[in-house]
Amino acid sequence: MLSLALAQIRDRENIRENFLNHIQFVKEAASYGCNFILFPELSLSGYMQEEVKEKMQLIKKEDMSIFKRLAEENKISISIGLPLEKEDGIFICQKIFCKDGSIKCYCKRFLHPGEEKYYKSSDDSDWTITENSIRIANAICYDIENESHIDSAIKKSGLDIYAASICYSKEGISKGIKTLSKTAQEKQVNVAMANYVGKCWKMDCGGSSGIWDSQGNIVIAADGKTECMVLAEFDTSGWKNFKIQRRQR
Repeated sequence: MLSLALAQIRDRENIRENFLNHIQFVKEAASYGCNFILFPELSLSGYMQEEVKEKMQLIKKEDMSIFKRLAEENKISISIGLPLEKEDGIFICQKIFCKDGSIKCYCKRFLHPGEEKYYKSSDDSDWTITENSIRIANAICYDIENESHIDSAIKKSGLDIYAASICYSKEGISKGIKTLSKTAQEKQVNVAMANYVGKCWKMDCGGSSGIWDSQGNIVIAADGKTECMVLAEFDTSGWKNFKIQRRQR
């Protein structure tokens, strides 16, 4: 069985504060018995374009090894969004600190128009993982608008959950929800999505982090304004014990 947490966060517009917020989210998820937590796109830095090189320098000052320790000690895999620099450019990445101590990186395959000025796309990164025998494929924001993305994941290794880390505005989230529901129904796959709330970059984000079953029905969703976690358990019989958990203070 997979015990899932979707982190619906508010960008602090400060790397250090975002870093500490991620640690708190992970610890809270672990306290609820979760073994996988999904954060939104570029969650550690906050979504950005022009400021990416500056933000990357600030991220380098943080001790990212703490997420590896938290993953191993609490038996929880942690999927964090951040920019990743390689020899051939900068990529939008989900870095996954696995509970067995390994680290995987999925780099965004389909860039939103305009992102190509600052980021590179990738079609050869490690984007599928297995947690407690549940097969999960990562997707980052604009990936979900391209059907070939999920088709490739299904063809590669089969799929139980399509896990989307996004940054959608209040105006755009309704379209994203329709896309994810349609994907779940047409591909007969479960879908989970984590989004921001509040101000991020040049937009007000629409939250609504949630889960869809393999018939495209909404299982549970957060609202559009509250920082919280969506918690649920999944096995071959479906979803159960799902709830919205407000932040501990």
